[in-house]
Amino acid sequence: MSIFIKTTPIYVRLFSDRIEAVRLDTGVSITRAAIEKHSNSRLVLAYFDPAVNLLRSILHDLRPPKYKFYPPSFQLLMQQMEKMEGGLSQVEKIAMGNLGEVCGGIRVTVIEHSRPLSIDEAIELLNSIAK
Repeated sequence: MSIFIKTTPIYVRLFSDRIEAVRLDTGVSITRAAIEKHSNSRLVLAYFDPAVNLLRSILHDLRPPKYKFYPPSFQLLMQQMEKMEGGLSQVEKIAMGNLGEVCGGIRVTVIEHSRPLSIDEAIELLNSIAK
């Protein structure tokens, strides 16, 4: 028997001590500044636990209301927007992927450029990856 898990598509942009997320199926957007810093002078994602707490709070508010008894499943498109001189290192990509998974991402995709995507571009990218 196969169980189909419905995922909620979210586009997450990481900045120094700030995270923006857009729920791609509804267009609802949340931006939150970190209370506890997750960045330092060199890295956007320098401290993992504060980033987890911030992203979890955002995803909690973006989750579909029907998930009262079951945890929501997210399809996350993660993008670092700052401090990308020379591109992302393998360690930075892994850390962003792990951040997404720890916060409920069933499928987490990390993109490496810092050009913001439109909602349509983000949906198209996630759809092309799902195939």
